Amino acid sequence: QDSAEASMMVFAPPSTFHFNYTKSSSDRATLLCEVDGAFPMPHLKMYRLLVDSEDDQAELVNVQLTTERKEGYYRAVMTSEVMDNALPQDEATVFLCSYSFKEIKYQRLKRLTYMPGSPIRVGGHSARSMNRNLHGSPPEKDEDGNTSSKNSTPILWLVFLCFYFGLS
Repeated sequence: QDSAEASMMVFAPPSTFHFNYTKSSSDRATLLCEVDGAFPMPHLKMYRLLVDSEDDQAELVNVQLTTERKEGYYRAVMTSEVMDNALPQDEATVFLCSYSFKEIKYQRLKRLTYMPGSPIRVGGHSARSMNRNLHGSPPEKDEDGNTSSKNSTPILWLVFLCFYFGLS
Protein backbone atom coordinates (compact mmCIF):
# COMPACT_ATOMS: atom_id res chain seq x y z
CA GLN A 1 0.00 0.00 0.00
CA ASP A 2 1.31 3.42 -0.98
CA SER A 3 1.12 6.35 1.38
CA ALA A 4 2.09 9.97 1.12
CA GLU A 5 2.36 12.80 3.51
CA ALA A 6 1.88 16.49 2.83
CA SER A 7 1.40 19.60 4.85
CA MET A 8 -1.35 22.05 4.17
CA MET A 9 -1.67 25.65 5.26
CA VAL A 10 -4.99 27.45 5.32
CA PHE A 11 -4.85 31.13 4.41
CA ALA A 12 -7.26 33.68 5.84
CA PRO A 13 -7.47 37.07 4.15
CA PRO A 14 -7.79 39.92 6.63
CA SER A 15 -11.19 40.93 7.91
CA THR A 16 -9.99 44.55 7.99
CA PHE A 17 -7.84 46.43 5.49
CA HIS A 18 -7.59 50.21 5.94
CA PHE A 19 -5.31 52.84 4.42
CA ASN A 20 -5.63 56.50 5.40
CA TYR A 21 -3.68 59.45 6.72
CA THR A 22 -3.83 62.08 9.42
CA LYS A 23 -2.21 65.49 9.39
CA SER A 24 0.11 65.68 12.38
CA SER A 25 0.94 69.31 11.55
CA SER A 26 0.43 71.71 8.66
CA ASP A 27 3.55 70.44 6.86
CA ARG A 28 3.44 66.68 7.43
CA ALA A 29 1.11 63.71 7.47
CA THR A 30 1.23 60.19 8.87
CA LEU A 31 0.15 57.41 6.50
CA LEU A 32 -1.40 54.40 8.23
CA CYS A 33 -2.01 50.99 6.68
CA GLU A 34 -3.74 48.39 8.84
CA VAL A 35 -4.48 44.73 8.19
CA ASP A 36 -6.29 42.72 10.86
CA GLY A 37 -7.58 39.16 11.12
CA ALA A 38 -5.17 37.53 8.65
CA PHE A 39 -3.33 34.22 8.67
CA PRO A 40 -0.45 33.71 8.22
CA MET A 41 1.33 37.01 8.88
CA PRO A 42 0.74 39.27 5.87
CA HIS A 43 3.62 41.17 4.29
CA LEU A 44 2.88 44.92 4.09
CA LYS A 45 4.47 47.52 1.81
CA MET A 46 3.81 51.19 1.10
CA TYR A 47 4.58 52.87 -2.19
CA ARG A 48 4.41 56.29 -3.75
CA LEU A 49 3.41 56.52 -7.40
CA LEU A 50 6.05 58.49 -9.24
CA VAL A 51 5.12 61.69 -11.05
CA ASP A 52 4.07 61.35 -14.70
CA SER A 53 3.65 57.60 -14.38
CA GLU A 54 0.72 55.34 -13.64
CA ASP A 55 2.87 52.24 -13.16
CA ASP A 56 6.21 53.33 -11.73
CA GLN A 57 6.29 53.34 -7.97
CA ALA A 58 8.85 53.85 -5.23
CA GLU A 59 8.64 51.77 -2.08
CA LEU A 60 8.64 53.87 1.07
CA VAL A 61 11.56 52.98 3.29
CA ASN A 62 10.92 55.19 6.32
CA VAL A 63 8.19 52.96 7.71
CA GLN A 64 7.42 51.55 11.14
CA LEU A 65 5.76 48.15 11.37
CA THR A 66 4.03 46.77 14.44
CA THR A 67 2.53 43.30 14.53
CA GLU A 68 0.62 41.21 17.00
CA ARG A 69 -1.00 37.81 17.08
CA LYS A 70 -4.33 37.38 18.80
CA GLU A 71 -6.47 34.25 18.86
CA GLY A 72 -4.48 32.75 15.99
CA TYR A 73 -4.82 35.73 13.64
CA TYR A 74 -2.40 38.52 12.85
CA ARG A 75 -2.72 42.28 12.96
CA ALA A 76 -0.12 44.42 11.22
CA VAL A 77 0.04 48.21 11.21
CA MET A 78 2.49 50.12 9.04
CA THR A 79 2.99 53.88 9.39
CA SER A 80 5.12 56.38 7.55
CA GLU A 81 5.55 60.10 8.06
CA VAL A 82 5.42 62.18 4.89
CA MET A 83 6.83 65.70 4.72
CA ASP A 84 4.89 68.04 2.44
CA ASN A 85 8.05 69.79 1.21
CA ALA A 86 9.32 66.45 -0.19
CA LEU A 87 6.26 66.15 -2.47
CA PRO A 88 5.11 68.06 -5.56
CA GLN A 89 3.32 71.15 -4.24
CA ASP A 90 1.03 71.81 -7.19
CA GLU A 91 -0.49 68.35 -7.56
CA ALA A 92 -1.73 65.42 -5.52
CA THR A 93 0.51 62.47 -4.69
CA VAL A 94 -0.86 58.93 -4.87
CA PHE A 95 0.25 56.42 -2.24
CA LEU A 96 -0.39 52.68 -2.27
CA CYS A 97 -0.48 50.14 0.52
CA SER A 98 -0.36 46.45 -0.30
CA TYR A 99 -0.44 43.27 1.66
CA SER A 100 0.54 39.86 0.41
CA PHE A 101 1.29 36.39 1.65
CA LYS A 102 4.80 35.25 0.79
CA GLU A 103 3.74 31.62 0.50
CA ILE A 104 1.23 32.17 -2.32
CA LYS A 105 0.66 34.68 -5.09
CA TYR A 106 -2.01 36.72 -3.33
CA GLN A 107 -1.84 40.50 -3.12
CA ARG A 108 -4.34 43.27 -2.48
CA LEU A 109 -3.77 47.00 -2.46
CA LYS A 110 -5.45 50.25 -1.57
CA ARG A 111 -4.59 53.68 -2.82
CA LEU A 112 -5.07 57.14 -1.43
CA THR A 113 -4.54 60.58 -2.83
CA TYR A 114 -2.72 63.14 -0.71
CA MET A 115 -2.51 66.86 -1.40
CA PRO A 116 0.18 68.73 0.54
CA GLY A 117 -1.29 71.27 2.91
CA SER A 118 -4.71 69.62 2.79
CA PRO A 119 -6.86 69.59 5.93
CA ILE A 120 -6.81 66.99 8.66
CA ARG A 121 -8.53 63.70 7.79
CA VAL A 122 -11.45 62.56 9.87
CA GLY A 123 -12.72 59.00 9.48
CA GLY A 124 -11.22 58.56 6.04
CA HIS A 125 -12.60 61.84 4.65
CA SER A 126 -10.92 65.20 4.60
CA ALA A 127 -12.50 67.97 6.59
CA ARG A 128 -12.80 69.86 3.32
CA SER A 129 -14.99 67.18 1.73
CA MET A 130 -16.99 65.99 4.74
CA ASN A 131 -19.60 68.73 4.58
CA ARG A 132 -20.69 68.36 0.95
CA ASN A 133 -23.70 66.80 -0.72
CA LEU A 134 -23.63 64.14 -3.43
CA HIS A 135 -23.01 66.73 -6.14
CA GLY A 136 -19.92 68.16 -4.39
CA SER A 137 -21.49 71.46 -3.38
CA PRO A 138 -21.80 72.64 0.22
CA PRO A 139 -25.11 71.81 1.91
CA GLU A 140 -27.82 74.41 1.98
CA LYS A 141 -28.28 76.40 5.17
CA ASP A 142 -31.44 77.89 6.62
CA GLU A 143 -31.86 81.49 7.78
CA ASP A 144 -30.27 80.62 11.16
CA GLY A 145 -27.15 79.17 9.50
CA ASN A 146 -28.07 75.55 10.28
CA THR A 147 -27.48 72.86 7.68
CA SER A 148 -30.68 71.92 5.90
CA SER A 149 -31.66 68.26 5.83
CA LYS A 150 -34.19 68.54 3.02
CA ASN A 151 -31.75 67.00 0.52
CA SER A 152 -31.54 63.80 2.60
CA THR A 153 -35.27 63.04 2.37
CA PRO A 154 -35.06 61.12 -0.96
CA ILE A 155 -32.22 59.01 0.40
CA LEU A 156 -34.20 58.16 3.53
CA TRP A 157 -37.14 57.08 1.38
CA LEU A 158 -34.85 54.96 -0.77
CA VAL A 159 -33.44 53.21 2.31
CA PHE A 160 -36.96 52.65 3.67
CA LEU A 161 -38.19 51.19 0.36
CA CYS A 162 -35.16 48.89 0.07
CA PHE A 163 -35.84 47.44 3.51
CA TYR A 164 -39.60 47.27 2.92
CA PHE A 165 -39.24 45.35 -0.34
CA GLY A 166 -36.25 43.32 0.84
CA LEU A 167 -33.80 44.78 -1.67
CA SER A 168 -30.97 45.22 0.80
